[in-house]
Amino acid sequence: MSERLHERVRELVREARATAADPDSVRSVQGALLSGFMGAIKADPDVHRLFIATAANRFVRDVLKMFREEMEQTAAQARAAQLSFWPADARGIVEQIDRERVFVPSREQFVELVPDALTIAEIREAGQHLIQKGQDTMRRGQALLQLADMTSI
Repeated sequence: MSERLHERVRELVREARATAADPDSVRSVQGALLSGFMGAIKADPDVHRLFIATAANRFVRDVLKMFREEMEQTAAQARAAQLSFWPADARGIVEQIDRERVFVPSREQFVELVPDALTIAEIREAGQHLIQKGQDTMRRGQALLQLADMTSI
């Protein structure tokens, strides 16, 4: 997102916060933004496209996650088939990964965890991506625990 576009969106959010019932609530600011500023959002094609793309991203992720969860009903068959593609010495590691597909950031998609669908570099990329997400989550979690230990609300 360009800096100019980013600033336009920030300004809309600032204005929406000023009119929101609870300016610190995401739901309240979203409501104010969508009810009071829809005209401004639609008037700027770049901002409108960004809002639509952001919303679509969330819906697509939810549907992909739901699809994956539905597919887990047949996970035993899928995992057996998946393992058959890997050499015997790699099967234990693939079982530990416990996923039929992994997210590859450079492709911006989930890719089947089978040897002919991924390159070694993509397998490494997917692993590094998960490690980074995990480290970020751990850092935030530890900070929240520290905050809880030092404050009395």
